[in-house]
Amino acid sequence: MSESIPSTLISALPAATKVSDTDIVVLENGSTTQKITIAQLKEALGINALNTNFKFYSSLSQIGLTAAATWDQILIKLTDGTGMKFAAWKADYPNLSNPCTSNRQLITVCRSYSGYSTIEVWDIDNNVRHFTTHNGDNYRPWKSY
Repeated sequence: MSESIPSTLISALPAATKVSDTDIVVLENGSTTQKITIAQLKEALGINALNTNFKFYSSLSQIGLTAAATWDQILIKLTDGTGMKFAAWKADYPNLSNPCTSNRQLITVCRSYSGYSTIEVWDIDNNVRHFTTHNGDNYRPWKSY
């Protein structure tokens, strides 16, 4: 049974996803975290559009990795302006350590530009999201919301 759910969730994700004005952006400034929509961000910055040519992959195999991959290996393989969204059983990805306490998770990794990446892991059973950033030197501590 554990094999059929991730396969269904992964196959339902498109290979490339466009960003929309209703998508949420997480802004982090020191110990403060704020969530706003892309539309609110554009309004605050006084611009009409963001570069939304961001490409999302839906599996590790699309970037030449296996389930044994680490966060660092994923970030190295992703190029600027790309990311990855995939559903996973935590036990099947032993090197992607995160604070989830349940086995079902949805992982989103974004490499905005060289040296800055974000990782969000949604603990599906507990409806908790865990978020961290990588600034090119190290990972920030996981935050939950």
